[in-house]
Amino acid sequence: MSDLDVSLPFTLTFNNILSQVEIVDHEKKEEIIFKVKDITQFEKNKRVIIEKKTNGLEDEIRLVTYKGENIILGLKYEINGNKSRILPLGKEQPRLFRDFPLIGSHGFDFPCVLNSKKFFPTEERDGLFLKDVENQKVLTNRKETVTLGGQVFEKKVGRVTGSYNWHHLLF
Repeated sequence: MSDLDVSLPFTLTFNNILSQVEIVDHEKKEEIIFKVKDITQFEKNKRVIIEKKTNGLEDEIRLVTYKGENIILGLKYEINGNKSRILPLGKEQPRLFRDFPLIGSHGFDFPCVLNSKKFFPTEERDGLFLKDVENQKVLTNRKETVTLGGQVFEKKVGRVTGSYNWHHLLF
């Protein structure tokens, strides 16, 4: 259940087919609904608000994405007054997605979530092939994660510090 809690907001953001997911845990007598509440598109960037209802109690999860060549970078943020702040990813947050999370990729040391249809995940969908230099799938994965993901991160996020007003990044 905790995997879904951290993964579903990004899954709904990256996957344009799903707009709502309802989870019923009969053991805990808990109903959780994740729903896309608002999407603001600006060129290749997107700001998404996910509504999360737990037994009727509402919460909002805010995400922003930046689209590069074959890759989308995703971050969580919050708004406090007229200032926006990027939120750190949780320890259990999968960092790699191919529309859906690669469960187990939370150990991939990158400061944001990366989504690409070009990724070649392992058979277990717990990460990417990154070590075999001779394999074309590995070379593609490296290009997508390190080169393109790094370029988008540097272009959109990397030049500012955590105390910076991020509002200009969020439109």
